[in-house]
Amino acid sequence: MNKINIIFVAIMAPMSLAACGALSWYSIEQSPAESVAYLRDGVFMSGDYIRSTRISEINGSTDITRENKLIKITIGKHQIKVYCEEAVGEFNSLDFIGEERVLEFQAEIQRMYHVRCKPYTHWWIEDIENGKVVAGEKYI
Repeated sequence: MNKINIIFVAIMAPMSLAACGALSWYSIEQSPAESVAYLRDGVFMSGDYIRSTRISEINGSTDITRENKLIKITIGKHQIKVYCEEAVGEFNSLDFIGEERVLEFQAEIQRMYHVRCKPYTHWWIEDIENGKVVAGEKYI
């Protein structure tokens, strides 16, 4: 193989790989993540109790859209009004007690947060990935 053939192969091989999709270059600036965070409320177990959190307002608005049990919010500071319920007595009791509180937190890009509570004493928002409490006080 002579020198011209070697140069041709060295130049054309990467080009043909890129054309086939085997070689791709991406930049963070070219494909930024969507500037949103996600909230999740709902029913959860805590020891012998069934507890439920329901987000009733976000920044004073009751217009809340849920997609696959998630609420999409913009990044930044938010005030979340949370209604908390707990089953009283037997595990399958229909007698619930509840109360509402407002939590304030700073939502970070592409993070997912759980809203949790223990009625009358503890309300908190927790980062699902790292378990960090970002608002309120966690009941242990």
